[in-house]
Amino acid sequence: MFDVGKIIRTLAPLTSERNKIVGRIVERIKVQNYVDVANASEEIIPESEIRAVVVDAIIDTGATFVCLSRKDIETLGLNFHKSVSIGTANGKTSRRIFSRG
Repeated sequence: MFDVGKIIRTLAPLTSERNKIVGRIVERIKVQNYVDVANASEEIIPESEIRAVVVDAIIDTGATFVCLSRKDIETLGLNFHKSVSIGTANGKTSRRIFSRG
């Protein structure tokens, strides 16, 4: 899990799948390492080197953070930044925040 604002760029949904469970919407999205995107726009790296993953994401309009698997975090080249306390429907818990590598 990491702060979306400065680390990744989420593109428009690639496909849409509406589950039969009321209120649960899943979208296939592409998540890119935003630093790589910026570097490619400045021609520091070629666009082919932008680290990205495609994931099926549950859309939660009340979410503050994006949760990704360990494999996706590693693919995006993100490093552990800090732990934070978060509130969920099931109560408070701790999550790790990742940032650019």
